[in-house]
Order: sequence, then structure tokens, then C-alpha cells
Amino acid sequence: MLKELKAKSLKSVMIPVIILLAVGIGMFVYNGFGVFKLIGGPKYLYDLPVDELNGSYVEAEIFYLPDWYAVTESRREGSPVKTVVSREYIIPVGDMEFMGVLMNKENLTYADQIMEESQAYLDGEISELNNYFTVKGTILPMPEDSLGFYHDTIGYEELDAETQAWFLPYYLKVDYLGRTQTALTWVTTGIGVVCLAIGLLMLIRALTGAYQKEIKKYCETSGEGEFATERLEAFYQSTQPVGGIRMNDRWVLFQQGAWTRLLDAQDLCWAYQRTTRHRTNGIPTGKTYGLILKTRKKRSFDLGMAEATVQQTLHEIGMRLPHVVLGYAKELEREYKNNPEAFVRQPVTTPPDPSVEQ
Repeated sequence: MLKELKAKSLKSVMIPVIILLAVGIGMFVYNGFGVFKLIGGPKYLYDLPVDELNGSYVEAEIFYLPDWYAVTESRREGSPVKTVVSREYIIPVGDMEFMGVLMNKENLTYADQIMEESQAYLDGEISELNNYFTVKGTILPMPEDSLGFYHDTIGYEELDAETQAWFLPYYLKVDYLGRTQTALTWVTTGIGVVCLAIGLLMLIRALTGAYQKEIKKYCETSGEGEFATERLEAFYQSTQPVGGIRMNDRWVLFQQGAWTRLLDAQDLCWAYQRTTRHRTNGIPTGKTYGLILKTRKKRSFDLGMAEATVQQTLHEIGMRLPHVVLGYAKELEREYKNNPEAFVRQPVTTPPDPSVEQ
């Protein structure tokens, strides 16, 4: 019995588990596993060999910017004024190599000052470079458009092969942790961790039988030891489910999603059909149905099923559990709310509707 019920729970959770795990892993792939780059802290850019640059999370003092090669601008609709969003500059790395660095608008003032000073140094107007500012970010391959501007600026096609090798096809994306900006990396990492945790928890619950805890709790607290398990096993094997529900005068057992529900048959006191009308833009698009079960302990269960199956199940409940009130009426709703412990099948002035619409 438990093995079969665990298999049903596993089947029920498998699709959401796969989706959650895929989304969780996808978040890490999307941000380039950026959070893991924090392990050990950022590397110092100018100590890295050029063959270790790609993908590294680094810290660097920006002291020399001989030129820029690409700029990104934005303009509000209807406005002729353009605003610089980011600019890409050339920086030295390694022994004699160069690559790019992408500065967002927050750093552009500092970067432009460094570039002006660097050009003055190249022109012999000053003898040394005194200013710098520190940035952190991730080194990534340049996208095709940036690489094209980069090559145009340095005259790449006119250089010999040895000199071309000095200009690496990477750029440092400032304030990026992995493939995304630091804030977005933390957000996507958080989403990924939550999705992975929930997905793994659901899978572990299904594999260990946690979704059958009501059965286990009953067997542990009944005081009957193994006899309780044997009687439940006999009940399970001797009853045929109707609408997914097994019942006799002692127990009611069914699956609600991944959970296996075990009720004392005398605790179940009310059952009726739920009908939900669906509309799209005010236009009716169909109905869905379900069986509502309520207990004297004010537990409520909504089991989705076809209308014919709901009616068949209600008929079976009426035959096997004569104390259960069937159908819906507002008077019944009031009686149940006021005193669920005393709620039993009895004559009412208004015949109950077999269903309630939502």
C-alpha cells in the first residue's frame, strides 16, 4: 500500500519538480554562476595571465585609458537630446596586451578624466599618470558589435598577426558578477536557490513517503501497533476507489495532489459538488467541477474531477456513509459553521442543491 501510494505521490510531483529544478539551474546558467565567483574574492586584474582572463571576477585600478571605441546612447521619445548610457574603453592587461572595459554612466566622469590624462601623457604634455579609480567586474567575451568597433578603432586589419595578438577579444564589464549586473545576479541566484530547494524538498518528500504522514501518524498513535497497519492494508486492498476515493464505515482515503489523505469516516460530515464557471473577457469559456469534502474538524478538501465522476462519488458516499450530508444549501452552510460537531444528515426545509457554483 505505502509503496503504491508513494509512487502516486512521486508521479504527482514529478512535473513541478522538473520545472522547478530546470528554472533553478536556468537562473544560475543565466547569470553565469556569478555568485560562485565571490569565493576567494575578486582576483587582481594585473596579476592574471592573459589565458585566465576570460570569465574571471576581478578588481582593477583604472589608471590608463588611451581611447574609447564604442558608446551606447539613449533618447527619450520626442526628445532630440541623447544621453550616454555606457562607453567602452581600451585598457592594458598582461605584459603588453590590451582589452576593453565597459563603464556605465556612474563611472563615466572618472573614466573620461583618466582618458584625457592618458592622452596628455601620450602627447608628452605630462610626464606621469597620477590618478586612478578602482572597479570590480567580470571579464567576458566582447559581443560581435563591440568587437567590430574595437577592431575599427585600433586598425586591426592593418596590423600584422603578432601585433593583432596583443588585442584580446574580451572586455571587463564593471559591476557585473558573472553575466549579469551584481544586483540582478543576487536576485536570480536567490530565485535559483529557492526553486532548487523547493524542487528537491518535494522530490525527497515523495521518495521518503512524507506525503503519507497521515497514514504513518495514525499507525503510530492508534495504540494498535502493527495491527493498525495490517487493517489499513486490508482496507486498501479490499476497496475499489470511486472518483479516486476509497471508503468504508471506518476510513476514507484519497490523494489530494501529492498528499495522501486518511480521514476517520465518522469525521467526514458533508460532501457536495463544486462548479466553477470560467470566462475570458466576460465571455463564458467553460466549466470545471470538483468534489468538496468537509469534516467535523473544519478541514476542507477540493478534489477536481469530471461532473459525472462527482455525481457517481456522491452516490457512493451516500450509500456507504449514511451520516454524511450531501448537496449544498445556504442553510447547511450556516449549520456547519455554527456546529460542525453535530452536523449529520437530517431533513431540511430547503432541499440541498447537489452543487454550488463559484
